[in-house]
Amino acid sequence: MDPIQVGTHAFKFDHPAFLQWWALLAVVVYVLIVRGLIDWLARTDVRRDRTSPRLSLAGHIVSTLGWCLVGLLLFMALSYPYEPNQALRVPEGTIYAAFGFDGSPSADAEDYRDILPTPALPDGSSPKPIGPWGSRDQVARWLAVNKLMNVLPNNKIALIAYTADARAVSPLRDDYDTLRWILTKTNWLTAPGGGSDPAEALKACIETLRKQYIDDQEAAAPRHVKMKRQIIVIFSDGGITDLEKEKGQEAKEIWERDFERILKDLAGLKAQAEQDGVAPPLVVLMGMGGEQKIPVPLYYTDGERVRNDAGEPLFFSSKKPDEGVTAAENPDTTGIEEENLRMLERRIGAVVTCKYQRIPLNWQEIENLNLVENIFGGEKTTLGKHYYWEYPLIAAMALIVLLFVRGRFRPSDDIGSRRAIPSR
Repeated sequence: MDPIQVGTHAFKFDHPAFLQWWALLAVVVYVLIVRGLIDWLARTDVRRDRTSPRLSLAGHIVSTLGWCLVGLLLFMALSYPYEPNQALRVPEGTIYAAFGFDGSPSADAEDYRDILPTPALPDGSSPKPIGPWGSRDQVARWLAVNKLMNVLPNNKIALIAYTADARAVSPLRDDYDTLRWILTKTNWLTAPGGGSDPAEALKACIETLRKQYIDDQEAAAPRHVKMKRQIIVIFSDGGITDLEKEKGQEAKEIWERDFERILKDLAGLKAQAEQDGVAPPLVVLMGMGGEQKIPVPLYYTDGERVRNDAGEPLFFSSKKPDEGVTAAENPDTTGIEEENLRMLERRIGAVVTCKYQRIPLNWQEIENLNLVENIFGGEKTTLGKHYYWEYPLIAAMALIVLLFVRGRFRPSDDIGSRRAIPSR
């Protein structure tokens, strides 16, 4: 169903089937008004000693339209009207959030190249992308700026970049202009080391949040400062280098040992929150990329593709080309490793609330995603839908009360206009 435009607002409906009853309601209104007209015209046949209250024609039409409006408002409420792409804000200054961005080569895979809209030309058309476009990293940064930051006004956000190691690109701050500027600089969201490990991002986020809490306590000593709600968002395609099949058992055991330590640190963060009487930390995993494995294109700094002497475009490769095989024919391929993300969701979720959100390969679905619910400040917060069902419901209830009050206290039209009957 197409959106209904009301001024500057475009409304859609979760259950548009209820709107099909509007036509039937219009027929009912017409029938009741005609019946009232017929009844009013037949008033001369009414016995002169009638004492029951009786509405005038205008009163009958008003009453009929009132009850039909009640039905209309109830149908509107049941259809669940909403505005898409609306962000609900949370109380200012109540949250500390840390965002972790994948800085490994796989984050440059352009799964969203044909999906992410390009800037519109003066004639309104969108040209085909030229140069690097639609990478997992670019979409993650778009989500951070246009979705997550919109629901966190004047709260503090930290930016973390990770590969097999992690570093804090920006500490917790509420200077959103600076944060947005950093997120436009792709060369800023980098971390030392190779490979990829979202567990390291989790570790760095925990350390950043804990440091801010300690700093707050020291700055306000001896006055106690209440801890803020702490949220960690990690963008990842699920790649974990130490868990790859090519790695030996020793590497997997080391990763497992380190991950257990990170979970203990997370449990400590939760215990501190419970001690201060605030909601425990929340971890959100954003699954980036598609299931189909694709190579990672290589670009020069000016946006031109890197090519070999034969003019073939080159892709990222950690392998050594076999004899007689060019680098263009031997690239690495990467896709989302959802099994790893589900594993992280399950194990982190055993300590604190952890939610996994897959970012689909469809831009309309991305814009309409309900990325977070019931997490910011303990309130229901949706990204993508702002519901208005309660407004027609409240209006219907108020109108019902008015109609009942009117029916209870109105004077009788018949009695008021009846001629006195002479006594015998």
